[in-house]
Amino acid sequence: MEDRSKVKRPRNTLWSLKRKARKRVGIAKDRPCLVVQSNLFSPYGTRAVCTITSCFEKDPKTGMIKNIKDVRDTQVPIAPDKQNGLSEPSLICCDQIHTVSDGDFGKQWGEVDIKIVEKVDAALKLSLGLK
Repeated sequence: MEDRSKVKRPRNTLWSLKRKARKRVGIAKDRPCLVVQSNLFSPYGTRAVCTITSCFEKDPKTGMIKNIKDVRDTQVPIAPDKQNGLSEPSLICCDQIHTVSDGDFGKQWGEVDIKIVEKVDAALKLSLGLK
């Protein structure tokens, strides 16, 4: 296993993207993205990321996704917590994979736990036709 402390933006961490990068990949507003690329390739200056959105219908009582059946198999629901730094329920869009330069990253939001990582891995396999 590699030493994560030497990796600038380790896999499974959440980051914002700078305005220029958001425009280039088609993200309208400041939102986090999840680094999904292996840490083994971090010295090359680019990282593969999945976008994260909170734009979906929420139940007014609970604030959670109203109709979970509408979530695609390539999207992973994630609840906000201290570890990930999110402020509202969101979806990791594993069907929206982008490559961004190390200089395109803004602030770090947090990181996702292993249960979410396993769901993201399965969604990525499906999205890329590896499953």
